[in-house]
Amino acid sequence: MVQGLFIVLLTALAFGVDWGDPVAASLLIVAFALVGTGTAMVIGVFGANPDQAGAFGVFAGMMLGALGGAMVPIEVFGEPMRTIAHVTPHAWAIDGFRALVFEHAGIVGILPQLTVLVAMGGALLLLASWRFRRTLAS
Repeated sequence: MVQGLFIVLLTALAFGVDWGDPVAASLLIVAFALVGTGTAMVIGVFGANPDQAGAFGVFAGMMLGALGGAMVPIEVFGEPMRTIAHVTPHAWAIDGFRALVFEHAGIVGILPQLTVLVAMGGALLLLASWRFRRTLAS
């Protein structure tokens, strides 16, 4: 979350990037950070050791980012891949930022993206908590 806020603030101050509604952009960053937290917890509780979890975390982040349009614009993808890309949180976050920047949307305009990201993050946190509880019980 700190990294996302840092990028938004630095690019706005140093380069004049307009990220749209600051409250909506902040909510989008927080929702994406929730997904990152949930993902890290899932990787941590399912990893056999810290080295395995760290390696898988980097691999998963790179793959999800590539598939979700963080490395190549999603418009380059064919239609089936655009649909598949929305399995990743990255595609939803990028859609939200595009709506903020290009369509001047506010919170209501990015509500679908916020909802999906919060649902993904919540589901991942629930899965990680369930697995962690089972690990402690055994």
